Amino acid sequence: MVDLRGIDLNLLLSLDALLAERNVTRAAACLHLTQPAVSTQLARLRKIFDDPLLIPAETGRGMVPSARALALVEPLRAALKNLEAVVRYRPSFDPHTDSRRFVIAANDQATAVLGLRLMERLPQVAGAGVRVAFVMADLERIAGQLERGDIDLLIGSERMVPPARLACARSG
Repeated sequence: MVDLRGIDLNLLLSLDALLAERNVTRAAACLHLTQPAVSTQLARLRKIFDDPLLIPAETGRGMVPSARALALVEPLRAALKNLEAVVRYRPSFDPHTDSRRFVIAANDQATAVLGLRLMERLPQVAGAGVRVAFVMADLERIAGQLERGDIDLLIGSERMVPPARLACARSG
């Protein structure tokens, strides 16, 4: 598997424009970049794909795609379309019409103090389909429960989360 962490995904946008335009200057204009910047990106793409991708045409005008470049056109467009859908995706939740059960892990004191107020307020801000359940926070299992989605919210102190997971949360 290719390690994508070392690849600037903007290069794929440039590759798409280069394959569509078959001309570095026109691709640069489409991308709102300079011609030298797109030429540099093409050089990086050639290294990544270990293929010339686009070769100067014999006429001196434009470029001719390699066989590998031609094979990349459709999968590249599909991948970019999927990435665009991921970025545009906005999950919707309407508390008045949706049905969902929220599980909150907390100790007795937090449940008594916050839970009562939440349960009193819930009918004013959500429909009958929204339900809230409080469970005791089990220090031994809480990290796994959160990761699996068994618990939606933990009310507690940092001491309730294993140090390794807390460090990841802070660095993310």
